[in-house]
Amino acid sequence: MSAQESCLSLIKYFLFVFNLFFFVLGGLIFCFGTWILIDKTSFVSFVGEGGWAGREVLWT
Repeated sequence: MSAQESCLSLIKYFLFVFNLFFFVLGGLIFCFGTWILIDKTSFVSFVGEGGWAGREVLWT
């Protein structure tokens, strides 16, 4: 196997791992969004009634 072939093979596997990572991440985001749409009460109890603390962070 030449150096060019091994480099292309390495790039192919890096691209596969990169795509697999974002595929799994997208699936997790999709499942999380579906959970929020289906069962809002358990999501609110999981996060808390106080809401998101980002408002306070943005004001400081």
